[in-house]
Amino acid sequence: MEGHISAVGSDRPNWLFLVGETVQLYFDALAALERDPVFKGHTREDLDEYLAVLGHDLFVNREQMSNSRVRHERIQRFFTELAQPLVPYEVVFDVEGIRFGSGSLTVGDVVFREFGPELAKGWDYTKAEGSLSFRDILRKTLAEFASKPVGIVTVQAGSARRAVGRAQGYFDHALNTLRLCIGAFPWAVVYDQELLQRRGRFFVVRQLEPEVRPVQIDGSDRFQRMDCDLAGPLEESTEEFIERLAPLYDGTIQGWLRDALLRSVEWVGTSITREHYDHKIVDIFTALETVLTTSDDSRKDEAIALRSMLLSMALGDGSPPPRDLLHLYRLRADVVHGISSGVCAKSDFRELFWRTKNVILNTIELNNTRGPLTRPSHLIELLESRERLEQAVGWLERWQDEDTRAVAEYAKSRLQEQEREPV
Repeated sequence: MEGHISAVGSDRPNWLFLVGETVQLYFDALAALERDPVFKGHTREDLDEYLAVLGHDLFVNREQMSNSRVRHERIQRFFTELAQPLVPYEVVFDVEGIRFGSGSLTVGDVVFREFGPELAKGWDYTKAEGSLSFRDILRKTLAEFASKPVGIVTVQAGSARRAVGRAQGYFDHALNTLRLCIGAFPWAVVYDQELLQRRGRFFVVRQLEPEVRPVQIDGSDRFQRMDCDLAGPLEESTEEFIERLAPLYDGTIQGWLRDALLRSVEWVGTSITREHYDHKIVDIFTALETVLTTSDDSRKDEAIALRSMLLSMALGDGSPPPRDLLHLYRLRADVVHGISSGVCAKSDFRELFWRTKNVILNTIELNNTRGPLTRPSHLIELLESRERLEQAVGWLERWQDEDTRAVAEYAKSRLQEQEREPV
């Protein structure tokens, strides 16, 4: 079982790989932070980032952290940073692919308008604090904004960098809403090609309290294209993975199961291209549903959690706790049913990405050893053998948490359905 957390802002290697029990401990800690009312102003993504940095520091500096006083001070600093009151920031993004009239349009938390001379006065770079290079960068960015369409977002955040991240979500939501409003023009067709606006690559941010001042941040971690040098170990790994997918293309796997696996691969690829973790989670759960459920499944959350576990059992692999998948599916449900936004974080996506990758590869391997399987229903029938379900129930009942009990009850219901089926 693998998981990834990213420790942003460290000069040390910033990927920490979690395995085994540490994955569950990490998500338990993240859930505890979410439940704490002291931190209710933070999104799950914010909390994930703070916790990732803490976990990274505790591990990388483990010799230093072995001193109980040093470790205690570091953890206290973690809580102090989280508990600090949020500060208002104003973030301005350029908008590509549109021209606004002389007025402004307010969509939710975003004001769309032209960045004219009057607006530029409030961004007098000559008074900016900081280095000469910062003032020069600010001057050049404002020059790029001159007379161009922008979106202005005011947010509460613990830092300027987090303010930009939060503002991006508000901006993109408002831009999608604006597309709907423009496209609803009743007297003529507005073509979809006219509604491909997007957030541009320029932005400026300023803190509004206790005094108004521009703030410099490093925008290198924004979601934008980076060239990929496919060489060395990365190329070797890519070639190996392509080879493991070969049964989808050489006729080894046929029928609806092949189509389902190809669609699942497509959904995983789509999830990677999405910027917001909410959207990534929705796409990647669609990838799991494509392989592990059918239209007859009314409880897709428990079905996915159980069958991913049964798939590992069928191949003799260690079975990751299904409760993680159930919790992540509920986050997905919150997104789809509009309960809230910004509910998913980087660690959620990375964990789900690796689990989905394993489901695809394990299904291919199971077909190679126990096939041929031509439909997802055939895969499910094989996974939900009476012997395997009974074994799963016995293992699941040793856990007392609510999510694991829910999966255990679903497994029992599947056993009961088999008993009712005519021989």
